[in-house]
Amino acid sequence: MGVRIAGPTIVVLFGVLFRPPAGVAQQMPARLQPFRASAADSVRVYPPSYWFEGAAIGAAVLGATTVFVASAFCGYGDTDWSCDPVTYAGAAAIGGALGAGVGALTGGLFDAPRARPLRGHRRLAALIGAVAGAVWGGFLCHGLGDGCGSAEPEFSISVSAVGALAGWLVAR
Repeated sequence: MGVRIAGPTIVVLFGVLFRPPAGVAQQMPARLQPFRASAADSVRVYPPSYWFEGAAIGAAVLGATTVFVASAFCGYGDTDWSCDPVTYAGAAAIGGALGAGVGALTGGLFDAPRARPLRGHRRLAALIGAVAGAVWGGFLCHGLGDGCGSAEPEFSISVSAVGALAGWLVAR
């Protein structure tokens, strides 16, 4: 009568009996070990960038775009799309939140000489906002579609004006 040992049991038994000792060669290299910051190293200092300006201009431009799109859907076809101010405010809030995120990420890519670098330079900030609105309007109408039709000048001028206003307000 022999003793029968199942396959997985043999593997576990082999692993326990013939396990090599934890030697120096089996330790993880320092460059692959997880980062453990000390209390003094836990505060990071980020270089100044244009994240705030990008967030403000992005929120204004994309918020204006979503309001324009919401007004285009107003009374479109057989839908019961309501045309009340709450709809426009909701569209502006959703578009503004998305635009602020994208604008902050985009502005954060560019290093600045100091924190809030456009403060005090209202004309420059308004120009940057207007150009951002104009580029966005042109890209949206001509880059993604076959023009915006008869509403294209109204849309492009509105988005540029909102971008310029956001830039001007950021520079205060």
